[in-house]
This record gives sequence, C-alpha cells and structure tokens, in this order.
Amino acid sequence: MTAHQLLVGLEGLGVVLAPESAGIRIKAPTNAISRRMREQLVARKSEVLRLIRAGHGKGACSVRAKLKDHAIRIWSELVGEDVWLVADDEDAQRLGEPRGRVYTLAEAKVLAGARRSRQILEVHDWKKTFDAVLTEGQFEISGASAPTVQATKASQLRLGGLQAEGRKG
Repeated sequence: MTAHQLLVGLEGLGVVLAPESAGIRIKAPTNAISRRMREQLVARKSEVLRLIRAGHGKGACSVRAKLKDHAIRIWSELVGEDVWLVADDEDAQRLGEPRGRVYTLAEAKVLAGARRSRQILEVHDWKKTFDAVLTEGQFEISGASAPTVQATKASQLRLGGLQAEGRKG
C-alpha cells in the first residue's frame, strides 16, 4: 500500500490527518484505524507528512475522485478479514468481489458513525451474509443508532433484539 492509498483509505473512513510539530495529529472515529493501517502510517510517516503538507485532503481533490477507478484492500482487525474500499457502487460492481466485503466511501462513512465495535461487527456480518449494501438510513441496535443495511435479495436478520429486513432494491 502506498502512502497515497493509505491516506485515501483513511480519509474514506472519516480519519482527519494534520501535520504537527514532530508528527501527525490524527482525529478518527472509534475503531476506524486498524493495527495494520497504524503500522503503515508509522512506516510511511515522512511520506504521509509530505503529502499532507502538500495539501492532500484539503479540498484540492475529493477523496472520491482520488479513489475512482481504484480499489484498496484493507485488513480489518475488527472483522478479522480483508475488506475492499472503493469510490462508489459502479467501482464496487467492476471489482467483482462479493458485495458483502466491498465498502464504498459512502458506506464507510455511515459505518464509521457506529459508536460500538459490536455494532460494526453485527452490521458487517449482516452485510456479508446477505451480500448487502449500507444506506444512510438508521435503525436501532441495542438502543444505539446504526446504519441501515439493504440486502440485494430478500432476507431477514435479528440484530440486538430488533428485526432488520432487507429486500431486493
């Protein structure tokens, strides 16, 4: 993974990086940065700093535009497997991987809003099981807000005591 790919992946997950006197200031949603991504960030610190100081991520070019026509494979410690990050649904379809393991930037941002690791795991398992797509709607899992999941086929799953349904959309 290049420093550019790392930055695009982090930005897609809602992570904000800024240069600080001796390093990088990181503002990230809970559990957004995996151990592997942290290791890559440390290993590529000087290159990442150079990119940040050059204006990467400051509106010069949107993350979606940078990621368009590319796919980044990311190891997620939380879900225990590789997932793919792509710009949009068109790129997800072209990738040819099962949709349950592919996240668009929009889906990653929705999922990054989950407050608990358990929520992310439940939604990821649901997405993977039913080859589903996350949308910006909301439903409740154990009293906390979480993303709506739309399945690509008729399906039903009980999450945290609540019923969640997906229908071919």
